[in-house]
This record gives sequence, structure tokens and C-alpha cells, in this order.
Amino acid sequence: MCANLCTHLIIRWRKRNEQLVENLGDAIENGTRDQHSDALTVDGQKRKVEESEHLLNQRRDLLMNYRNAMDDLIKTDL
Repeated sequence: MCANLCTHLIIRWRKRNEQLVENLGDAIENGTRDQHSDALTVDGQKRKVEESEHLLNQRRDLLMNYRNAMDDLIKTDL
């Protein structure tokens, strides 16, 4: 279950990053900002950093839970 959740979060994170890169590319190419992305403003950048930190912390927690669960399984098997 933890592995599925980790995989889901990683896929979601990758899609979001791909979307941000595409939006930035469009903004650079067209000289305008995408209305759905504040990535080109300081406040937008701060929000993106906060979101990334939050996702990173979630991932760390999930990985620690997964690691602990695997350790418990190994101990049980021994």
C-alpha cells in the first residue's frame, strides 16, 4: 500500500513539474504568463517552493513508513 501511494505521489509530482516546465516554455515563447501559473512571480515562486517542500516531506514520511514496514516484515520472517 505504501509503495502504491509513493508511486502515485511521484507520478503526480512529475506531471506537475512537466506542466510547470510547459507553462514556463509557453511564457518565454509568447512573452505572456499563463493565467494558471504564478511561477514567474516572487510570490508564485515562494508558493511553488512551499508546495515542493510539503510534497518532499510527505514523501519522506511515506518512505520512512515503508522502510519501517519492510524492517518489521524482515524481522518477522527471521
